[in-house]
Amino acid sequence: MTLVASPHTALPAPRAQFGIASSLSTNQIYVVGGVDGSGTDQSTVYEYTIANNGPIAGPPGIPSGSWVTRANLSAARRGLGLSNPPGV
Repeated sequence: MTLVASPHTALPAPRAQFGIASSLSTNQIYVVGGVDGSGTDQSTVYEYTIANNGPIAGPPGIPSGSWVTRANLSAARRGLGLSNPPGV
């Protein structure tokens, strides 16, 4: 068995107890709310696009992904349950 390690762009800030979902059509991952490293509830909605290169590029043909802040919740939340739509 061969293990290929490729760099991936880390989440912009530490999180725990966040909601997570993905998009089937655009291959993106969403991390919503949660608790940061100091225990403060967060309102940020991060979007991870796997097809882009982040600060450190991945090997040819294997991008490292990039995170952007897509939105903010109206109030900081933790422990959210998100759902993914069924595939078409």
